[in-house]
Amino acid sequence: MDVIGAIVEDLSTYATVRLSEQPGKILLDTLDGQPLQPPAVIVAPADAVANYVQSCAASARALWTDVDPEEGGLRLLLVHINEEVLSKAQAGTIITVGDDKITVHGARRMDLSGIDPNGEYYWTADRPDQF
Repeated sequence: MDVIGAIVEDLSTYATVRLSEQPGKILLDTLDGQPLQPPAVIVAPADAVANYVQSCAASARALWTDVDPEEGGLRLLLVHINEEVLSKAQAGTIITVGDDKITVHGARRMDLSGIDPNGEYYWTADRPDQF
């Protein structure tokens, strides 16, 4: 399984992505059309990625019952990387895949200036039709 290739392909829908000369590093030069200088970096050592995929396999099985645990773990890894990139990446951000977690250094701060600190907020979701 080419996990690094899967990560690059998945991110390329909204970012300009390239492999670093250093194994296990992916560089993001743009994000949603905006340049990142210096690039954001995803550090994904092969052994840590394999361990992460394996650690996600049981959780992924509940989400994707139609695929084997390794494929499910890969899908969950891609979801987690996308969440971190889209919510936190900026120029110089380093996102590291560890054995069982993803860490982010140099994350973009969220602008919460328009949020009423005394307001009440609720999350809602609609259940997909197939459930």
